[in-house]
Amino acid sequence: TEADYQDESGAPLPYRRQLLEYNEVIRPICTGYTVNEAALQRLVDLAALCAERGVELNFVLPPVADSVYNEIIVGLGIEPQLAAAVETLRATGADVIDLEYAGRPALAEYMFFDGFHVDTTLALPLVAEMIFGK
Repeated sequence: TEADYQDESGAPLPYRRQLLEYNEVIRPICTGYTVNEAALQRLVDLAALCAERGVELNFVLPPVADSVYNEIIVGLGIEPQLAAAVETLRATGADVIDLEYAGRPALAEYMFFDGFHVDTTLALPLVAEMIFGK
């Protein structure tokens, strides 16, 4: 509704109120974020094992709401680290379906429950097509 995009005084908000509140919950957790290099290495090792055994591996980076992307990922300056991790995954030869950064779909804010999870009725069919239609 229109009220979801206004503060208590009726002034317009840049994003839906629920998404802004969610950003405030995750901001302390994401501040100072660094890529878990051990976990990333496990994914690289998994890709090598799959290639060795002839198994096709796809890494899927699901979409995030614009508010999370702009205020958290870009706003906290963690985008370069995440981009480097994505390039590490690409270098394995596995397919990387990037709906989070380079291939961000134009999903409206109301299509997200919070900044990371899409609505199962409104957005999930579109996201599934983007993933499985490739």
